[in-house]
Amino acid sequence: MMSHLPHEDNSQRILIVDDVQGTQRMIALQLERAGFAVVTAGSGARALELVRRQGLPRLALLDLNMPGMSGLAVADALRAIGDVPIIFLWPPSEATPFTGSAPRNAEDVLMKPFAFGELYESVQRALARAATPPVADQEAVIDARLRVNFAQQLLLIGDRTVTLTPTETRLLHLLYCHRGRVVSPGYLVSKAWDGEQRGTLGSLWVHIRRLRNKLEPNPEVPRYLLTVRGQGYTLQVDSRLSQPGH
Repeated sequence: MMSHLPHEDNSQRILIVDDVQGTQRMIALQLERAGFAVVTAGSGARALELVRRQGLPRLALLDLNMPGMSGLAVADALRAIGDVPIIFLWPPSEATPFTGSAPRNAEDVLMKPFAFGELYESVQRALARAATPPVADQEAVIDARLRVNFAQQLLLIGDRTVTLTPTETRLLHLLYCHRGRVVSPGYLVSKAWDGEQRGTLGSLWVHIRRLRNKLEPNPEVPRYLLTVRGQGYTLQVDSRLSQPGH
């Protein structure tokens, strides 16, 4: 697996997952020349290993037809961690499995071979449509007491660990990405539930309460996950500790 990250900047990193090394290298080189930071993996398992170590990328390009773990399975695993835009790459030798629209979790599907201009435009569209700001590092520091490992779906509270569900992880990830700002309930409902489930304002309230029970010292008087009446929710973070290098 190659890394092309001189500054380890997750906020601009593109992850390429393709079992054909020549294709993988060609796409990486073209995107690097266009100014993107790139990492590559030859299998779904190695891609997820990278995410566990370094955190989520800004965008993922996934070959659909890979041995062992398909692109769809990789997309589901990434989506369980956070809201990552995904472009699927499909080989021309096989019939496309989609009719009329991209699959769940996808921003686009590109049929191989494709011109770099087509790829570049797809990448730009995907990044432009992604409403979430740069994704969080693997381990996000909330304050001296509380950290979150998004890749492993864990809260780290002092020397204690608390497991998060996939939906709780996505909710907390969205709130962390917008930390210090108010996020509307409608936005959270539209982003935090996957394509097979439909969130509601009621289910959002239930999950917010569960998150508070897990992360707050006193859930009845929240210190981190606050409600802004009539507007939505906000996550309070110690900005001195959430900066890179802490």
